[in-house]
Amino acid sequence: MTPPPPPPPRSVKPLMVIHHLLNCPHSQALKKAFAADKTIQKMAKEDFIMLNLLVETTDKNLAPDGHYVPRILFIWLKT
Repeated sequence: MTPPPPPPPRSVKPLMVIHHLLNCPHSQALKKAFAADKTIQKMAKEDFIMLNLLVETTDKNLAPDGHYVPRILFIWLKT
């Protein structure tokens, strides 16, 4: 029997959670600004793990300062 492959290495990149809604004009404006800015695009690809949330959530951990959209949270692992 062959042993399972090792797990992938853990990333040390911070997580960027972008919470937005498809029908929100402010969320659409943020999306356009992100897409138009080359520096933001480079940082998003190289410096962060990106997570887009497109649904409303009641999780207090994802809304530490309120339930508004768009909002961006940065999460770092403690090492």
